[in-house]
Amino acid sequence: MVLGGIAMLSGLSAIAAETASSDPASDPSILRLISRLGDDEFQVRRQAERDLQQLGAAAIDPLAAEAVRQDPVIARSAVSLLEKLFVDGCIDVADRAERALESLADSQHPYAGEMARSALAGNQQLRERRAVAAIRELGGKVEYQSPSDAQLANMQFGWNFSLDDNRIPGVPLAVVHVWLLKGWQGGEEGLWHVQRLEDSWSARLWGVEVTNVRGSGVTTEQVQSLAASIPNLTVHERGAGLGIKASPVGECIVSDVLANGAAEHAGIMRGDVIVGFDDKPIESFNDLVSLLLERTPDEVVEIDVQRGLERVTLPVTLRGWRDMDTGGRKDPPPLSPDPAETDRPIFVPFQPPRER
Repeated sequence: MVLGGIAMLSGLSAIAAETASSDPASDPSILRLISRLGDDEFQVRRQAERDLQQLGAAAIDPLAAEAVRQDPVIARSAVSLLEKLFVDGCIDVADRAERALESLADSQHPYAGEMARSALAGNQQLRERRAVAAIRELGGKVEYQSPSDAQLANMQFGWNFSLDDNRIPGVPLAVVHVWLLKGWQGGEEGLWHVQRLEDSWSARLWGVEVTNVRGSGVTTEQVQSLAASIPNLTVHERGAGLGIKASPVGECIVSDVLANGAAEHAGIMRGDVIVGFDDKPIESFNDLVSLLLERTPDEVVEIDVQRGLERVTLPVTLRGWRDMDTGGRKDPPPLSPDPAETDRPIFVPFQPPRER
């Protein structure tokens, strides 16, 4: 047994050494292992699977390439191995395997494409959890289903659950809003983590909002390109934060004042009509947003509000969005990137070929 283990490890070491000096996607030793996935002998197939899984990252590109070249038996095994590397690999290997599955899912291959789409949809909760953890680590902010969304669900679907903990029994919380804040460290490449929300049930049922704050280092156009992947994506652009909610139609009537925001500290009240911003007229909420885009946190501005029959001018110190209560659910505790027993899809609908 020990000698067999040593022989196997020696063989893997030789493969790894050969891989390091060649293109992994065309490495003969790895391709031989992949060809054995279609062997008539079960033990040969099983050993090939073990060897490829132990190779980790070096096996990902060859598996993805051969999945679209080989017969359905090998394609199925190759995609299954990519899924195992995605679920069980260390985070760098897992991310590479997930990207390989995405590439296959985007393909029109009759076997590999459908199987990759099913693998991604079947692991949607794990993808979402890892995406949220990565977005936070890179300096973003994630909000989950808000009480107003929960109340709407109660009214529309007859669900009955507590608005205090905002949970439907047996159903995970829904990601509804991602903030790319000033100082976002992910750049355009980091937007991939937002794209990973594409198969989440919340994205498919309710959609996801992404707010790009000036100074994030990415353009709103770059964020809008995610709409090809995420159904019902809504993108906003913001500058400094005032901390109000208002209807986008008609006058800029304050419908809500967000806790810990600039407006609350300045004394702006619900029902106020904002009519001026540093001597510039405000006729709509969009006018206000446009002016705020050019401002930065800690700037002091004068805002004119109509409060009943009285016109009031208030000095306001603008704030950033990171610590402001934007009305969504607070971030839950740190999320584990490891798979969990509860990682089961609520539903896995038929996954048609994806279009980018």
